[in-house]
Amino acid sequence: MAIHSLLIVKKYCSHSMSAIFISREKEKKIFLYLTLTFCCSMIFHSIAFFLLITRTPKNQIVVRNYLIAIQIVIAVNDVHLDVGLHGIPLFPAIAGYGNGILLRLGVSVKTGLVIIFIISTHVGVTTILCIAHRHQTILPTGNHFKFKK
Repeated sequence: MAIHSLLIVKKYCSHSMSAIFISREKEKKIFLYLTLTFCCSMIFHSIAFFLLITRTPKNQIVVRNYLIAIQIVIAVNDVHLDVGLHGIPLFPAIAGYGNGILLRLGVSVKTGLVIIFIISTHVGVTTILCIAHRHQTILPTGNHFKFKK
């Protein structure tokens, strides 16, 4: 069973790799879609920044700072993906190519993916720190889950 499914996957991958072609018109449509998505994302980032800065209660300043840090890192990630790499997926194959500013300047795709990994790790760590802070502020004094200072 496993060998049979492996042969099917090999056959499918070799077939799909040779059959993929994206015309210039379709590429322009994909670029337009990605650009519109990026513009909407930046508008939503701006709204989130505005609301975090102006509408956060005074007793939530530390949590607000964590959320602003997360928002900044996610906005940087959007700029990196949509402007720096500007990737085009080649479905159904697990492949793609990029036409972004960083790639035109000679930065390798591997370096771009490492930057994405670092940014994603930063988002995860900041989220965990925010949750840990909220958890510690909710716990009553003397609770055995409370961190020692």
